[in-house]
Amino acid sequence: ATYALDISPAVHRHGEHTLRDAWIHRILPARDGSLPLRRCQCTGALAHLLFCHIRHPAHILALLTETRRVLRPGAPLALIEPGDPGHDFHTLHYGHRDRPNTPLHPGQPYPVDYTLTDDTRLRTTAYHHPAAQLADLITRAGFRLHPTSPERLLAPAHEAAPFVLWTAHAH
Repeated sequence: ATYALDISPAVHRHGEHTLRDAWIHRILPARDGSLPLRRCQCTGALAHLLFCHIRHPAHILALLTETRRVLRPGAPLALIEPGDPGHDFHTLHYGHRDRPNTPLHPGQPYPVDYTLTDDTRLRTTAYHHPAAQLADLITRAGFRLHPTSPERLLAPAHEAAPFVLWTAHAH
């Protein structure tokens, strides 16, 4: 089975109503942060632009630890997080459009604009988590990072990376 987890009840409801794929089981974490899955139930996990929307590193660690609980030993984990700020990647823009790019501090909020299928923009807030901090959290949660992580995924037309890929395996 394939499980789609979102930390946002609103996005979860949107997925339930607009994406009616019978092979996807949509779940939300419980109020205590636990996932409604058994220990070692899953063979892999992918998180796409998730941790950037979680403000506190302790909450990221808790979600990673719970993810580790439901993964089988050796199972892969792939995390896709924001890449280079200040570029418009057609469907995505990180940072302020009207300000010069300046280095972000740990935990600093910044805007993310998503272009939806009807060409409208959805603005959300993301939080900067430096690579060293994410690496530490991933390792502390019980994962072994791949030696090439993180890997910048370049968009040649922009000479920048819209995404950064982290890969690891559950201990």
